[in-house]
Amino acid sequence: MDLLVEAAAAVDLPIRVHHFGFVADATYRSLLEERARDRVDLVLHGSFDRERAACAGPFDAAVFPSRFVETHGYAVDEALLAGFPVVTSDRGAPASRLGGRGIVHRADDVDDLAACLRKVADPQRRRAMRRADHGIEVTMTDHL
Repeated sequence: MDLLVEAAAAVDLPIRVHHFGFVADATYRSLLEERARDRVDLVLHGSFDRERAACAGPFDAAVFPSRFVETHGYAVDEALLAGFPVVTSDRGAPASRLGGRGIVHRADDVDDLAACLRKVADPQRRRAMRRADHGIEVTMTDHL
């Protein structure tokens, strides 16, 4: 998340970052809030559940700036199935499933992630991404 906050701050556009998920480390949460202060509109929603899923409609994109190798990433699949353009890092399996629906950034590279955010900020590009096919669709049954 700190990478996304820094990248969003580097983009000269009004970006609101919504984080769904529990930030267990209070020190890290404070770090995120401090880095965002006066630079990025950061909203920490807490754990994601079905009630919160209903509010996912108005967002422009889903961003997964993983620094670590992701073996699958069901949150990425859910974002793709919901029709969101997706930005993910080049570490692990999620990038291979994006197809035309996503943009891949170099992991741990703030400038590259900021460049991807600029691309996905373009409404015409987002519309095209929403209409595009995504890559390999893997169900839970396939995964197991």
